[in-house]
Amino acid sequence: FFSIFMGCCSSSKTAGPDGPQASGTKPEKKDAANISVQASTQGKAVETAAASQGGPSVLDKEIFAVQNKVRTDPKGFAAAHLTPRLANFDGKQMRQPDGVMLITNEGAEAVQEAIDVLNAQNPLQALTWDDELWKAARDHCLDSGAKGLFGHTGSDGSEFADRMARYGDFVAKSGENCSYGSETAEEIVIQLLIDDGVESRGHRKNILDPAFKVVGCASGPHAQMRMCAVLDYAGGFEKAK
Repeated sequence: FFSIFMGCCSSSKTAGPDGPQASGTKPEKKDAANISVQASTQGKAVETAAASQGGPSVLDKEIFAVQNKVRTDPKGFAAAHLTPRLANFDGKQMRQPDGVMLITNEGAEAVQEAIDVLNAQNPLQALTWDDELWKAARDHCLDSGAKGLFGHTGSDGSEFADRMARYGDFVAKSGENCSYGSETAEEIVIQLLIDDGVESRGHRKNILDPAFKVVGCASGPHAQMRMCAVLDYAGGFEKAK
């Protein structure tokens, strides 16, 4: 059977990413927001941060770690995790490790582009985990997951900079990536890196942005897509006193 990856305006609930958009309570600072959605036909039992108010889950920290592998060893990550995928394509269909066929927008070309970008990318400083950004990401993950929402606007009308402001002030720049459907840290990050069907490649740009120094990652169940993950970035973060 098939897993669909397509544009975010689709009524099929297999919406793909939108491009970067300005958002937030501090217009003088730069913000970048992106969503990525991938339908899942496999229901895995996963531990998630959104399922617990106690602190980040194993999956949250794994997402954090995989991102840092991309940033600190982009060429190595491409060789180990992206190049092997090229052989799994038949036109725009890609066979996943579990045998499920994924229908992509661009086929192997998007994967090859991501490989080329990572091969040309100099290693970057690893991101530092920030608990306050995790709280902002967790809030949106809980809200979106319970209500089956997509995108960056919360059910209360909040945008990601508003949610960050509950816990302090971001420094210089902030951004957010949202992913739906992927259920492992590796697949979440790879989905965002390849950015299939996204002309701006905004998710990839957020992951590889040298201006971002800190991040908080939250994951949890989603009413329509099984899983969602929210990744909140900033140039720094000053905790509210």
